[in-house]
Amino acid sequence: FNLGAGTGTSIRQVIDVVEKLLGVRVPVQVKDRRPGDPAILYADITETSEILGWRPRQSDIRDIISSAIKWVKQEKS
Repeated sequence: FNLGAGTGTSIRQVIDVVEKLLGVRVPVQVKDRRPGDPAILYADITETSEILGWRPRQSDIRDIISSAIKWVKQEKS
């Protein structure tokens, strides 16, 4: 299964949230997609929900990244 939160988020959106939450600039190099790379990927959780009964606890990208940052900081200490 490909798991997701049921919403689409661009890499640019992820970078913007990380920069805001950490107060740092993330160096970015924008390049063309490689041959065969899809323009958009979206994780549809319908089948996962039906078969496993799984649902994401979080769906907002800011909440997800904030939670990940908090976890990393706790693991480092």
